[in-house]
Amino acid sequence: CKANAPDGPSRQEIAALYEDDCSNVNVTRSISMIGDDCAWTVTYEYTITDDCGNEVTPKPIVTYSGGDEDAPTLKAMASIPEGQSGINDCLDNAPEGPSEEEIGELFEDDCGTVNVTRTRTVSGNDGDWTVTYEYTIEDDCGNEVMPKPTVTYSGSDDNAPTLKPDAELPEDVDGINDCKANAPDGPSEQEIADLYEDDCGGVNVSRTMSMRGDDCEWSVTYEYTITDDSGNEVTPKPTVTYSGGDEDAPTLLPGASLPDDIGDINDCKANAPDGPSTREIAALYEDDCGTVNVSRSVSMTGDDCAWTVPYEYTITDDCGNEVTPKPSVTYSGSDEDAPTLLPDANLPDDIRDINDCKANAPDGPSRQEIAALY
Repeated sequence: CKANAPDGPSRQEIAALYEDDCSNVNVTRSISMIGDDCAWTVTYEYTITDDCGNEVTPKPIVTYSGGDEDAPTLKAMASIPEGQSGINDCLDNAPEGPSEEEIGELFEDDCGTVNVTRTRTVSGNDGDWTVTYEYTIEDDCGNEVMPKPTVTYSGSDDNAPTLKPDAELPEDVDGINDCKANAPDGPSEQEIADLYEDDCGGVNVSRTMSMRGDDCEWSVTYEYTITDDSGNEVTPKPTVTYSGGDEDAPTLLPGASLPDDIGDINDCKANAPDGPSTREIAALYEDDCGTVNVSRSVSMTGDDCAWTVPYEYTITDDCGNEVTPKPSVTYSGSDEDAPTLLPDANLPDDIRDINDCKANAPDGPSRQEIAALY
């Protein structure tokens, strides 16, 4: 340092180098200093005379020059802070490296000031990041500590998204009375994403659906894969399940009505009307999930003089849901017509003025002969 420039030879030391033939050797010294710690020059000039004032010329001089070429050094017992790896956090939350002042306090310089500048280098993303702080440490003369000290932090986001406070996943729903085709659509990906938050940013949701069963008994499950931008996944995967089946029997079509019963039919039992067909009855009904199935049973009571024929219809859908009470159509009647003469048949004519005894009156046509006419 400039402050440590050597002291030049003393007046005594210079005087001791000289002699005078008549008297003493007298020496005075002057000093001139230029520059600073980085480049300095110190010149000692000696005026040498004898007692008569005779002076040595040119005046002898001794010059020292130099500069500070030493970079700052760590103080005794001081050490550069260590970085950290394996940090479970977002890139935005990477630790702030030691300040320039903190690093500067660890160093000392033989000539005075320690100057520190810091640069920050970031690489990666939340999934895998590194932040390096590099310190340029030099004195006022530009002598730099080499290699430049660095402090490095590295880490990644290892935390999956979490449910927001007070947020709840939708509940499963069972016992739904509906067709498989009408099973509810599960919560959307956006609706599920809105329930979650992530410490580093985005919540990504994808949805898969699995369906089993038929209209009579079905189940549909929506499974949600929830990740953040670093691929950390919520486990177990949330699911929402809906289950149910068709429990409704077929119903009459709007404006449709079952055929009316018919009574007092004047006809023989064998001629009782045939009831509506299963197809005709099925055409009167609709089912919310599809097919209408009809079967018919007939029971006949009585005889030609008084008979009843009820047709009963069992109406179901494919799940066995049955219309109750069972619809029926009943016909009833009897034979109310007396016998009639056969075509071209004539009853025997009366005969009058028979000339015979009463005991010999003709025997009338037999019952069989009359019956044969009808």
